Amino acid sequence: MNPPPDENQPNENKPNGGTPNGEAHSREQIRKLIEGYLKGENRFRPGEVRLGAPEGEVMTPELIREDEVATARLHALFKAAFMKAELDDDGDLRVGTEGGPRVWVLINDGRKMLRFMALYAFVEGTPDDQKLELVNAMNDNLIMVRFAVSGESLTADYYLSYEEGILPYQIVHSLRAMARVVTNALAEYDTRNIVS
Repeated sequence: MNPPPDENQPNENKPNGGTPNGEAHSREQIRKLIEGYLKGENRFRPGEVRLGAPEGEVMTPELIREDEVATARLHALFKAAFMKAELDDDGDLRVGTEGGPRVWVLINDGRKMLRFMALYAFVEGTPDDQKLELVNAMNDNLIMVRFAVSGESLTADYYLSYEEGILPYQIVHSLRAMARVVTNALAEYDTRNIVS
């Protein structure tokens, strides 16, 4: 009978990481790598660590630095995620979501924030008290998205910080999550069908 493997020794069958040439990282090597990344001493390199990835799959966190966040970069990112992204004549980015709203993606350079915003029209003649009741109910019961009344429009928005950089996955996932929240909120709370 073989003795149990030493937890600190490399083993190709461990799900805790590997190098591009297939060698496994020990727990201590992984700890040192992560500490270096957190201190800013190292940068992730494709194929270096598979922390938490399914067997045979490599996670490659590719940070978009805050000075790299630009409309053209976001447009390319959403296109790469197979989302319908388009730039209008003014250069503003709008992204279509599957079964949900079209979302404007705006960059606030001063605050280092991305703003995801969806606009809807209220049915003509809807009383202001019904508009406010709907918005208040959604804001009271839901998190993540903020809803507001602006004249004859309903605005739903979500802010995402990109200060010190952001992962592409985080941007795409947050936009999709925001769209799901908005779609589900309107389905659940707009019982009077006042949003067109």
